[in-house]
Amino acid sequence: MPPLIRRNGLEGWQPFPDEVRFVPPRAIFPLKRIDRMVQVAGVNAALERVEHVICQCPGVKACRVRLMRPEEGQRLKAFLVLKEGHTAADLPQIRQFLVQRLSSHEMPRSFTIGSELPVNIMGKACDW
Repeated sequence: MPPLIRRNGLEGWQPFPDEVRFVPPRAIFPLKRIDRMVQVAGVNAALERVEHVICQCPGVKACRVRLMRPEEGQRLKAFLVLKEGHTAADLPQIRQFLVQRLSSHEMPRSFTIGSELPVNIMGKACDW
């Protein structure tokens, strides 16, 4: 069970928003975020929201979104699995669909298309 915290303005105990290490006697040390939020151009972007919007796009079966590595840029990139009958030629229509629904910092700058989402040999999500 994740650690709980009492927050001003909210009733009861809430799950802690980040993974932390408790440092005695009364301090905490943040380790990493657990809410899949990333900073894009200084603005928070929720990866789950971006993935949800992309999956609503006609022709997209599944997707995964992540922050680019530093050498790739400072934006998001997406890996798409397309529905049967759709190809990379449909990417301009997919981009147009997304431009109408995502803000500029949420819009992926790079798209990769594959037959299934990338996973490592243990079945966990991996980079592409």
